[in-house]
Amino acid sequence: MALPFRALAAVKHYGELARAKQQLERVENREKKAKEKDREWLQRGVSIALTNGTLFGWGWINEKYGSTSPGAATTGPKNVAIAGIPMDAVVGGAMTAAGFLGWFGKRWSDYALNVGNGSLGAFAYRMGAELGHGWVTSQQQQQTTSGAPSRQMGTGAARVGPQGGRLHTVHYART
Repeated sequence: MALPFRALAAVKHYGELARAKQQLERVENREKKAKEKDREWLQRGVSIALTNGTLFGWGWINEKYGSTSPGAATTGPKNVAIAGIPMDAVVGGAMTAAGFLGWFGKRWSDYALNVGNGSLGAFAYRMGAELGHGWVTSQQQQQTTSGAPSRQMGTGAARVGPQGGRLHTVHYART
């Protein structure tokens, strides 16, 4: 008669072990998911830092070592170019292509894409600044020939900031 009670005790003990194993697996899964989320946030932070660091670096390099583009205004943004080809565009295109093609492996290709995006962003900013400066200059010339005062830009030499860079002025339209 003792045999059925022992069998029931073993089954009960097995059920407790099974529940404990399930709880342990749940805790391990939660820990794994938390680590994956932390890794995702870290990768996003590195991506942001690389892209913005590259933008900052190209801005500094272009202004320190560059010259104005041919045909651009003397107060416009400077760029480093070899044989008339902007280096930020060349580096950006090369790093973006290398990242897309996976030349640096799975892990490092993402970093190459971030550097490529930053370099191409610096190039795009400079092209937009030159285009905007050209538009303002043409508008200023049209307004001065018609006798109306120019509200777009001040007259005289370019304003220089405390570190030697150009000062940027933003005008907001009032509504």
